[in-house]
Amino acid sequence: MNEYEFVLRFQLPESDDQPEQYLDALYEAGCDDATVGVGLPGYIGLDFCREADSAEKAFASAITDVKSAIPNAKLTEVTPDLLNISEIADLISSRLQKISRQAMRKYAYGQVAKMKRRFPAAAVTSSSPLWHVDEVVIWLVENNKTDKTEAQKLFETSKTARTFNFKLQAQAIQNGLSSFDATAP
Repeated sequence: MNEYEFVLRFQLPESDDQPEQYLDALYEAGCDDATVGVGLPGYIGLDFCREADSAEKAFASAITDVKSAIPNAKLTEVTPDLLNISEIADLISSRLQKISRQAMRKYAYGQVAKMKRRFPAAAVTSSSPLWHVDEVVIWLVENNKTDKTEAQKLFETSKTARTFNFKLQAQAIQNGLSSFDATAP
C-alpha cells in the first residue's frame, strides 16, 4: 500500500452554504485522513493523505466517503493536475526534491540549454499559464532532473487526477448539452 496526497474540491448543495456543519460527518464517514478547508461559502476542499493500492482507489474511496457525509455534494476538481509554475515548483520541492521557482520558470520558457526535449506546452495559456503536472513530471525524468522511481507516485497521482478531471468535464459538457435547447427563444 502507498500513501497518496491529493485534494478534492466539492460544491455543496444549494441550500447548504455553511461547510462547517459537515466537519463531524466527514470525520465519521472516514475522512479523518484529510485536512478540511471551508474558506469559501458553498464549497469545501479536502486535502487527503490516503493509503491505498493505487491512486485511483485512493481517490474513489475518498469521494465515496465525502458523498456519504454530504450526499448531494458535487465534485468539481481533483488536484494535483493543472498548476502554474510556482505551484509546480512547490509541489516538486515538497514531494521529490528541492527545486526553485526560478529554475522551473527557466525550464518552462526554454532558457536552459541541452535539454533532451522541450518543456511541455501549457494546457491553459493566459497571463498565468497552467501545466498538467503529469506532463511536467515526465519531462523532469526524461531530462534527468529527478529520479524516475521517486517520481512514479507523483506521476500516478497527477495522471489519475487529470483523468478524474477529464471525466468531470465530459460529464459537465454532456449535462450542459442535454439541457440546452438551441431552438428556444
